[in-house]
Amino acid sequence: MDPEETSIVHFLKPVKISSGTLEALKWLGLLLMTLDHANRILYQGSVIWAYELGRIAWPLFAFVFSYNYAQVEPFQPAFYHQSFGRLLLFGALATPPYMMMKSMDSLIPLNILFTLLAIGACLYFYEEARKINLLSIAIVLVAGVFVEYSWPGILLGLVFWAYCKKTSWLTLALAVLATAFLYVGNDNYWSLAALPIIFLAPYIRIPVPRLRYLFWWFYPLHLIVLLLLRQLIYAR
Repeated sequence: MDPEETSIVHFLKPVKISSGTLEALKWLGLLLMTLDHANRILYQGSVIWAYELGRIAWPLFAFVFSYNYAQVEPFQPAFYHQSFGRLLLFGALATPPYMMMKSMDSLIPLNILFTLLAIGACLYFYEEARKINLLSIAIVLVAGVFVEYSWPGILLGLVFWAYCKKTSWLTLALAVLATAFLYVGNDNYWSLAALPIIFLAPYIRIPVPRLRYLFWWFYPLHLIVLLLLRQLIYAR
């Protein structure tokens, strides 16, 4: 990897990431998310370093999701509809164990698959109209009340999409600011640790095969497994 190619100026070139590297980002996000959830479920969130590292997962997921959406050109409704169907299905499957993880009697907040759905829906209506419209704005405003990471989480996905779609100093700065804005829910700035990984990803090729449905099934199943482990540990 040529050091010259990784200068800040080259971050302003169109973002192109190999399939293997994109998959590696997803795997890293899965690892950090699982660590965070294991800390919550098995140790009641008492392991501080696990919580801090867990804050890196959402920016990675939001970036991979937004990058994939940014590659859809021209506008293809079928792509969005298929994506929305998967998000709704697996988001619903993950809802019961997600609620149990947080020991909640309420559905709110909905899990991150619904956060991704809100981002995707906003982009769908924006791309359909080819401009910011009231429906896109309404989705952001309403969904932010109900989903995990709330408005900062939705904003991050939208800004990452803009950065991937049209890389510039403005979208680069907005990506940094939107990631830092996650402090509102995290109470720390560990989410910013995801940015060097994201910005370097176009310049690194990692031969990781794509397992198409891994994330979809992994999300609800890992919560169920961790909850069962908690039952076994605390039943003794």
